[in-house]
Amino acid sequence: MVTALLTNHAQVLLWVAAHGQMPVREVAASLALGKRTVLRILADLEHAGYLTKRRTGRSNQYVIHGEQPVWIQALPNVTVNDLLRVRPR
Repeated sequence: MVTALLTNHAQVLLWVAAHGQMPVREVAASLALGKRTVLRILADLEHAGYLTKRRTGRSNQYVIHGEQPVWIQALPNVTVNDLLRVRPR
């Protein structure tokens, strides 16, 4: 049985794109992930160039770099923007 079609990394990236600036604990709760897991995923995504973190007061704002390729072997020319265009609104 398939329990999730998208990786946790993809889910966090899509969630950030859809909801913008929110506390990590809310991201974690809405995706049923641990807070530390979400923090690690955000750091992974930043390190890979998919997003940039900006500190605004006591919270972080994330800017997504949509031109980045998603690195799916079966879809070599797909970018983050392409992925974001197919997400439900």
